[in-house]
Amino acid sequence: MASPSPPPLVALRTYAAIRMSMVAVIVGLGLSVALEIRRVDGCVQRSLSAYYYTPVRPVFVGTLIALGVAMIALWGKTPAEDAFLNLAGILAAVVAFVPTLDANSCGLPSGMRATALAQVPGRSLDDALIDANAPAVHNNFLVLVAVIVIALAGTAVAAVARVGRGTTPSGPRRLGYAVTWLGAAVAVVVLLVVYRGADDNASFFNHGLHSWSAVALFAFVVLAVGAAAVKKRADSGAPTGCEATYWLLAATMVGSALVIGLTGAAAGADGWYGRHSTFLIEAVLIVLLAVFWIVQTIDRRHEGAPTY
Repeated sequence: MASPSPPPLVALRTYAAIRMSMVAVIVGLGLSVALEIRRVDGCVQRSLSAYYYTPVRPVFVGTLIALGVAMIALWGKTPAEDAFLNLAGILAAVVAFVPTLDANSCGLPSGMRATALAQVPGRSLDDALIDANAPAVHNNFLVLVAVIVIALAGTAVAAVARVGRGTTPSGPRRLGYAVTWLGAAVAVVVLLVVYRGADDNASFFNHGLHSWSAVALFAFVVLAVGAAAVKKRADSGAPTGCEATYWLLAATMVGSALVIGLTGAAAGADGWYGRHSTFLIEAVLIVLLAVFWIVQTIDRRHEGAPTY
């Protein structure tokens, strides 16, 4: 049986450029946050996500959307890896559009804290943040859900058309499609249910959706890294440096999140470390994501689209 022809050079270059652009936007986010910290004389937000409320917002949102689109658009080498990346990409958009409330006063829009404390007796900064950003959050969130629904409908129509032409994809590919499609469909239902409380400042939508989506996002990233390691062993038949690096990155992602989270909780909110443990976790995880993407790009630089 003849070996498959190598992928076109333009395809390999485009693949590499898209993947490395993800690293570039992560670097850009880091620079933007560093400039903002310098602008406010070293004051750091309690979480990386809280930079949504600062001049970093366009870079923060743009970075997450770029990462999400790239993770969805680029094929994984197995149905599992592809499904994990697709679901992580959807959650990246949720994290971008529904902000956290874990913000402190430095770098916030001028007068917001004063407005929260002065205009309405007993009004909290959280309420001020929710009210000030509600129009953008509602608009962006509904657009996201609509786009996911359109994509689901288009994928379903395309699948039916392929079956009608007698070009049914392989079993593994059908499994990958099904897992991603069902996962995204469940996500739409969940998002619409929680959105019903968007006008209630005390609702899960305003207080929990961002954090839970962020946790799930990185969980799917860790699973994708693990799936890449499993596939590397299946292809090589023996341990390799790339496989070991994938497993090391997955373990470091989980371990760093647990260690920083637990030690931060033990330190308490009185010290800098305890107050900023979420910021440190998010910063470490996004750096490790960039490292994974670089390693995997080098590992797969000569390969074309997956053949499953």
